[in-house]
Amino acid sequence: MSQTCYQSSPYSSAALCALALTTMLSSMSSSIANIGLPALAAFFHASFSQVQWVVLTYLLAVTGSVLAMGWLS
Repeated sequence: MSQTCYQSSPYSSAALCALALTTMLSSMSSSIANIGLPALAAFFHASFSQVQWVVLTYLLAVTGSVLAMGWLS
């Protein structure tokens, strides 16, 4: 059985770090938006369910842009 040895380049490590960072930022931004929902509801005098549309719209926009960028790449 033969073994194949792969060497990683600095570019592949940088690409992996960039991918991990963007994935983390995407999930963290939706969490931050969820934390701010009670403050948004109080400021705009809206119900909590109305303010949840803000996060839903944000997540739909992010998902659409991820799909579009994946297709372009």
